[in-house]
This record gives sequence, C-alpha cells and structure tokens, in this order.
Amino acid sequence: MNVVFKVYWNNPIEMVAEAGTQQLTFEVPLGAIISNPSSGGGTASYPSFTGNAAKVLTVNATEDDVEWTTAVTQVYVDTQDSLLQDQINLKADATAVNQVLSTKADLVGGVIPSSQLPSYVDDVLNFPDLVSFPSLGEDGKIYIAEDVNKTYRWGGSSYVEIGGGGVALGETSSTAYRGDNGKIAYYHTLSQGNPHNSTTNDITEDTRLYFTEARVRATPLTGLSTATGGVISASDTVLASLGKIQNQISSSGSSIPTWVDIATVGTVQSYVTPINVQVSKFQGMLWIRGTFNVNTTLAVNSELFKITAQAYKPYSYSTTGVARLLQVVNAWNLSSTAARQLGLTALGNITNSSQASSTDVIFENKTPNLSTADGTINIPPTIIGKLAI
Repeated sequence: MNVVFKVYWNNPIEMVAEAGTQQLTFEVPLGAIISNPSSGGGTASYPSFTGNAAKVLTVNATEDDVEWTTAVTQVYVDTQDSLLQDQINLKADATAVNQVLSTKADLVGGVIPSSQLPSYVDDVLNFPDLVSFPSLGEDGKIYIAEDVNKTYRWGGSSYVEIGGGGVALGETSSTAYRGDNGKIAYYHTLSQGNPHNSTTNDITEDTRLYFTEARVRATPLTGLSTATGGVISASDTVLASLGKIQNQISSSGSSIPTWVDIATVGTVQSYVTPINVQVSKFQGMLWIRGTFNVNTTLAVNSELFKITAQAYKPYSYSTTGVARLLQVVNAWNLSSTAARQLGLTALGNITNSSQASSTDVIFENKTPNLSTADGTINIPPTIIGKLAI
C-alpha cells in the first residue's frame, strides 16, 4: 500500500514512503493540518485535531485502511527525520532577522558614523600627559600620554604602562630619540672640513688666545736667560734655545765687540779714581781697555779692581790649585814713555762654569810706588785670555 502524506511547516514538505512495516508513526503538531479533504473514492479522511495531544497515523500493510490514533510521546522513524527537525528549530524567524538588520551600520558619505561604531573603537583616549588622566580610570580603555607617547591601562588603583616599560620615541629624557634625526646627527659627526664655515670670530677667546703669526712675533721673551751655553738639544724650549744661542754669541763675540764697564762685572777699590776701564767678550776671548788714576801711593801687588761675573772669567789652571799670575799688562802714562804694569791673577782654577762662578780674577799693581804723581794710566785694548765658559 502506498501512502502519501504532506506536512506543512511554513513551507510544504512532501513525504513519500512505501510502508514496509505494519505501522508508520510520527508526531503532527496541532494546526498542522490545514483542511480535511473530502471522504470517499478510497481516500482516507483527515480527522480534526483538538487538544494538545499528538496524533499517530497507522497504516496496515495488509488491509486497505488508515486510521489516526493518539500518541503519548514523539517518535521519529529514523535519524535523518530527527536532524531535519533540529535544523528547522534553529532557523531564525522573521522577527529576529529584522531585529538584527535594524542594528546594522549605514554609510554616511562613504564613512561609518562614530555613533554606529562599536564601543571599543572609542576606548582609546588621548591626554597631554599622565597628570591629565582621570583620577579614576575605566577597565577596557586605553589612555595615551602625548608628551611621552606612551600607552596606559587602568589597573584598579593606578595607571599601568602597556608594553612592560618599553621605550617610546620622543625628545625627552624618558624617550628614545628619533632615528632619522639621529642618523643625520651621526653623519654630521663624520663630515670633514668645516661644514658650518665657522671662524675664530665665532668663538670667545677668554684667557686662551688664538695662535696668530702677529701674536707670536709680538710675544715678549719673558724668562729668557743667557747664563747657560752649550749645544741646543731637542728637549730645549724656545726660550732655553735662544738663551744658549745668545750665550754662545756673547762668549765668542761678534765682528764688533761689546764693551762693559768694569764696575758692572766686578768691583773697584776706592783709591782708584777716576776710572774708565772696560772689558769685552770678543770671539771667545776676554779683552780689557781704559784709563784710571790713583789718589794715593800704592805698593806692589796692591789690588786695583777685580772681575766677579761668571761669564767674564778667563781660563785659569794651576797644578797646585792656588792663585796664579796669568799675565802682566803694560800701561803707560800719557805724559811719559815709562811703562806701568798691571798683573792679572786668578785666585784658583777656572776651568768650568762652577769654578768661574766661585773664583775671582784680580788686577794688581806691579809698578813700585804707583802714586798720584803718575797721572792717568792708559790701558790699550789687550787680550787677557780665553774665556772659561
């Protein structure tokens, strides 16, 4: 027996089955039967359903009869029918669909208005600095401090920096400097020459004066000493070198000798007056010249004057280390041809600068009873001896 049974849920679903069992059982909700077709012609009549009880359609395979009976529980013929029912139950009805569509965002000028955006889009708040944050923050919002370009969240009692203390870009003590500016500064340090075209006029001198040729030429030789001679070495300063050069020149002399008064390099006895005696260091030798008078009668070996300056000492050497007569100098009275004699005596050895500093050279009278009557005594330019230093 073939049975065709139609069930209507929103849309008609036609179910065709060939009865292979004695009974086909399924649940039909109340109201599912739209109408009862006419009886007769071998077609089973559809019963009217009242109440909440489910109905069971029973088909007898051996008999040509169909009857409806009341079922207590819902029973499905197979698993496929059960799944179909579950899918139908999950379908949204028109009311739910319209409700969802009513909340959709509408474009305004191609842009979604902020009023239609989800709330989390507006959860990023900008403030000039951390002090400007609200005293009480909100969960789920991000707070940005623009002065340091860092982000924070509300931790319940205070604001917590997002990112575990990472360094943000900026130009403050708590940020990392911009990489592009840093690159420019780095390459600037590698530049050669004078990229800023700076001059010494752009820098304040203060106490450290700039080197200029004019200033070098005008610098005084403060501290120059000519007391030390010898060969110039690489360790000598400019002043020391100039001092040695001058000492050598002074010691060896020049083409024109320089004469100095005997009183400036030594001492003169009070009875020798008037006096105009001079000495000179010329070409490594000591020279003497001048005139003098005595105002008393002097015995032989009486001292007239002596040299005490280190640089004006002639070389003197004695095997016994005692005073030694170096030379006898002839002098003349200008009104007489009679010679008057002066003796030059060193009071010890003078072979180095130390001995020249401590040993004097004395000029003595070698004429018996030299007196005022002898008048002015003239000493012609005479070499006394080689300079010791």
